[in-house]
Amino acid sequence: MGRLESQFLSDQKDELFAHKKSMQLLAEKIHRKLQSLYRLLPVHLTAYAIKQKPSSGIGEIKESVRGLTVELSRQNRNMKSLTPLSSEQVVEQGISRLAFFKAVSQKGDYVQIMNQSIVDYYAASIV
Repeated sequence: MGRLESQFLSDQKDELFAHKKSMQLLAEKIHRKLQSLYRLLPVHLTAYAIKQKPSSGIGEIKESVRGLTVELSRQNRNMKSLTPLSSEQVVEQGISRLAFFKAVSQKGDYVQIMNQSIVDYYAASIV
């Protein structure tokens, strides 16, 4: 708390503005904590990988998910549902869930986006 109090700007017109920097620091801290609590699911990683490269094949999506898993673990994100799964299983379950919502369709080795807003919705959990 001492770090937040040291950000007080006494020359501001009211307390809201005087604590602006403190509130920004606190908001960042709360945001990081919420991200560490929010459990990511296969559909989130798969949607994010598809959104990043919409014309990717399944193999490219798996590679992207593999890299994402490492990066998100490093960021202390909640990966409890993903830890026991391989990247192949994550992509399989993610595509299955997105197909259930008619957000994507799979044709052979390629995935086609049918409803971009649903893909965006699930991908937003990663950002």
